[in-house]
Amino acid sequence: MQERRNTKAVTVGGIGQLQASLQKAQQSLPQARISRLYFPQTAEQPLLIRMQYPSEKAPFSYIWLDAGSAELLTLYDSARAPAANDWWDFKYAFHSGLWLGKLTVWLWLLLVIGLSFLVLSGYYLYFKRRSNNKKTATTGKADAAVQP
Repeated sequence: MQERRNTKAVTVGGIGQLQASLQKAQQSLPQARISRLYFPQTAEQPLLIRMQYPSEKAPFSYIWLDAGSAELLTLYDSARAPAANDWWDFKYAFHSGLWLGKLTVWLWLLLVIGLSFLVLSGYYLYFKRRSNNKKTATTGKADAAVQP
């Protein structure tokens, strides 16, 4: 039987405040959809809601709300961010394979398999050549093709 850890649930002002927080987030960025919720671990921490626009591959907009009163604390709208942020956010999509959809995943897979093959075949050839050199050194005979 597993031992239960002592965990303490943190309330965020009741379920009514959670609904009010979700409505406030949706009103703040009406074109975006709610993607992720990060609940506060202490009473002082805010509720973080990540929002995703339909044109985005991942949620890059953030809304921080007071967990008890559903008051808007801070808003980061990725649609109004400078162009440099688009390049910064692109690295996540490129790294995770979301950039070209399934094609990126297959390209990463082929790249990894190809590089693994090169590394493993290099080790194989190295150890094969090394064992041949040891045999030549112990017998004193060189390969016939190399002798003049």
